[in-house]
Amino acid sequence: MTARTLLASHPKIVLGVVFLTGISAWYLPLGAVIPLGFIFAGTAICFGGYKQNFRQVFCAYSGFVALWAPRRVGFALFNGAGLQEGGLLGLDLALRLLLIAGAGASLLFLLTPCRIAKEAGLIVKWAAPESFWKLSLAILIMLSYFEAALFAWKGVGQTLKLRAGSLPLHRKMTLSGAAVLRMLSRQAWERAFAVAGRKLDGPDAWGG
Repeated sequence: MTARTLLASHPKIVLGVVFLTGISAWYLPLGAVIPLGFIFAGTAICFGGYKQNFRQVFCAYSGFVALWAPRRVGFALFNGAGLQEGGLLGLDLALRLLLIAGAGASLLFLLTPCRIAKEAGLIVKWAAPESFWKLSLAILIMLSYFEAALFAWKGVGQTLKLRAGSLPLHRKMTLSGAAVLRMLSRQAWERAFAVAGRKLDGPDAWGG
């Protein structure tokens, strides 16, 4: 039995570790976040992380971080902070978001979206026995859209690279965003029919 299989057979432990890692990454001081990131990265490598699907998710989220970290610096400078202070604030945000990204990518690497949704709902079932399945369904839809968006973004990027390589970067980003949103909006009806067809809109499908 591989380490990945062993972890996947204990989904509640995986969810708990990832949840605690995300909370810690956001609330702990930066001096504690940095070693926590190294520990998590080392653990991910030991358990088979950084393979192709892991890298795709992590790199996609890293692009989001690359957009927000400079904005954090800009907001700090606009509010009167010095360049050094603004840079440290941007670095602080980037490191925290990257650790959260790594935790989320590891979760998707170890468990299927359906398994994540079901286990998350069962964890909160004691607090909301009548509506826990709504959380499970919402998580499943969110994760399925995330995977669809990642696939669509990759496909649109390859198309623009082949057919519109001379366009400026801001124009490519605008076209990419519009194309991805259009593709995802077309899938809304398909997902609604899939939920109804598989009878996922009720507690029986989620262990109720």
